[in-house]
Amino acid sequence: MPAFPNRLPLPRLVPGPRPLSASGRPNSGHPPEASGRLGSPIGRGECRAEGGERRPPLSAPPLRRARRLQASSTILIVAWLFGSAAGYALQSVWVPIVISGLSVLASVFVLRRLLARRLGRGGEGLASPLEGARRVGAYDLLEPLGRGGMGEVWRAWDRRLERPVAVKLLRPREGASRIGRSAARRFEREALVTASLGSLHTIRLHDFGVAEDGTLYYVMEKLEGCDLATFVTEFGPMSSARVAHVLRQVLDSLGEAHARGLVHRDIKPANLFLSHRAGSLDHVTVLDFGLVQVGHGAEALGSTAAGTFHGTPAFVAPEQASDGEVDGRADLYALGCVAYFLLTGCFVFTAPTPVQVALKHVREEPEPPSRRIHAPIDPDLEALVMGLLRKDPALRPQDAASALRLLDATALPRWEGADARRWWSGREPIALPEAA
Repeated sequence: MPAFPNRLPLPRLVPGPRPLSASGRPNSGHPPEASGRLGSPIGRGECRAEGGERRPPLSAPPLRRARRLQASSTILIVAWLFGSAAGYALQSVWVPIVISGLSVLASVFVLRRLLARRLGRGGEGLASPLEGARRVGAYDLLEPLGRGGMGEVWRAWDRRLERPVAVKLLRPREGASRIGRSAARRFEREALVTASLGSLHTIRLHDFGVAEDGTLYYVMEKLEGCDLATFVTEFGPMSSARVAHVLRQVLDSLGEAHARGLVHRDIKPANLFLSHRAGSLDHVTVLDFGLVQVGHGAEALGSTAAGTFHGTPAFVAPEQASDGEVDGRADLYALGCVAYFLLTGCFVFTAPTPVQVALKHVREEPEPPSRRIHAPIDPDLEALVMGLLRKDPALRPQDAASALRLLDATALPRWEGADARRWWSGREPIALPEAA
């Protein structure tokens, strides 16, 4: 069980803006994350309370088409009546005929436009559930979920398969007519890398395309839940067994990525999403491969210029912050920072500026998590976390499989579905999956 009580009951967890406290200000349950990073990725999937039951799409396509036809018929009848009244008043038989003819032409024009929208340009599929929504390809953009230096993410609706999705967009910079070549190449690489991964704990990508205005986009599965940063803000630190459950799932995703020579470079709580999925109440999904490095060494795709680094200072490995060579062990260091945060609700290091935070990761030794919180922490798990936080990459577990073996060697009890069900009971009114 978490060391902190549930401070803000969430009626329903869906991606959206950070929840507000009773004062109406953003909740400050944990220190603000140090920022100032280059190529800042999008923070997405934060919790939002939303009362009421699940709602179906706003309207079904057949109902909309019937309403449009009914509206056109009403216009025709009203025009005929108006023309007849005008003709009677002017004692002329031509007035109602002319007005009726014009109304028929107008109705035909409206119906043709509706039919064109129904079929879509290039056969994009059924009409959307929301009139007037912005569109890219076959997707209606309904609500922004996050925005950052490398694009924006929207809650969207797939008109062809009639399902909710998330769409990430990369638009031309303000004042520019098109997207820069390097930014477009990086965005495409992010989509290709994400689509190539098959772990159940990596976000799934459905589609990639270019909108008519030149906007690049890719389409992802829509997850219901919240990221781990928001979870700790709302509920406090996790128990040791639950943290181990989270780490196993993240290591599954990273293991596949590292085996293909991919380094995420931005593992942090905001990029780890906790959802109810496929009968699992605590399913973790790794998000945002926007800073991924492909390969190792100076020639690696996505490597940075000398004197700079990509990532989040509160979760950056020493070699990543000091312009050293980065491989999968940097992700494992960041995962150690995540585990530290989940166990304590605190960052490994804090400082007034992002640069000072990064320097502490390079120079200072972390304090053990058990000294930061008055709650029991499993000693074997604490030893693993401190091992992941070693400054020298050669002294850390050398890959995700090694870290997973060390995790399985602990005496921690497994966090089972019954434990998750018991914990979530009373906190989440969404219908829980039936127990097996």
